[in-house]
Amino acid sequence: MSVAAMMSEGPGPDERKLGIVHSTRPPQKADVFILQTSPLPTFGDISIDLLGDPIPRPDLDTRFVNYYQLNQHFSDGTRARGVVGIALNPISDLPIVGEPAWFTSLDRGFNQRTSDRLGELGRHTYRQGVPNQGHSLYRNSWDVHLALGVVAQKFEDKLQTTIIDAEGDSNGAMTSTGVIAYSEAFDRVVRDGYFVDPCMVSRIGLEEALKFLKHPEYIAKEAYCLFRQAIRLINEEEDATSYIKTIELSTEYIIGNALLPRALFWGDLGHLIAHIPETQKAHYRLFEHSIGNQKRKFHKILRGPNGTSRQAVTTEVITGTHLSIANPKTINAKLEYFRNQTT
Repeated sequence: MSVAAMMSEGPGPDERKLGIVHSTRPPQKADVFILQTSPLPTFGDISIDLLGDPIPRPDLDTRFVNYYQLNQHFSDGTRARGVVGIALNPISDLPIVGEPAWFTSLDRGFNQRTSDRLGELGRHTYRQGVPNQGHSLYRNSWDVHLALGVVAQKFEDKLQTTIIDAEGDSNGAMTSTGVIAYSEAFDRVVRDGYFVDPCMVSRIGLEEALKFLKHPEYIAKEAYCLFRQAIRLINEEEDATSYIKTIELSTEYIIGNALLPRALFWGDLGHLIAHIPETQKAHYRLFEHSIGNQKRKFHKILRGPNGTSRQAVTTEVITGTHLSIANPKTINAKLEYFRNQTT
């Protein structure tokens, strides 16, 4: 069944209200005022088709969750996959929506384990895979909203997508931030979110290059962090071997991941953060020794020109490198955050 894009091509009433335009070039300066007043691009000419009915994935099922795969085709030829997790003992009909980190598998390893454990809490999940073409972060975030329209139709007896929660690590945190920024355009509410170490609020510039040159030990720290995470998984997780499958090995989606730097490094994230609604609730977990998260710029944009914006969005900066997203303590913190929600 074809699901048309939720806006017609060209600025419509909602687009004018949001200050959205049809340009995919992000503002060239990370000035907070410019970011907040510069309109977001929109993609009203894009529609989505589901290729067949949702496909049961018994290979992923647990005693808490049944999984279904959605094979998607967009009107410009883009293809993507999504995986819906239906909790067998749900405590809410609000799904938790996420996307995988760069070069991590949609339905294996770390991401699948996260979906499993959210399902154990009684939460439905939806995870949107990386597209097979290189798009902007704007477009990837927009496409999640289109996919959620399909999810709502196909699973209307189980969940709804008018109100959702969101989560994500690295690229997933970046895309979910975009989902928040575009939510009003789709008459959707992102009630809450938990995001781990999103990267590149602005394009990599001289400041980042000089910082890297002054601190070459960051490479060693990331390597050491990866080694520590492996040891922790072996010691703390009964199914630690499943994490080996985290790396994306599918030929089609390796190509999509290889093209993902257009979304990761173009600086779209800062523009999207500047369009997070003022009353939005969410939490961002950043790591102290991660160069890519650009902590100072991140907080400057988040808090707005006056330094007081979006007070319901909380942040923390903790010891770790970017690869600390794989630390079992990080997953546990995310689970605890959603466990403590009022459903």
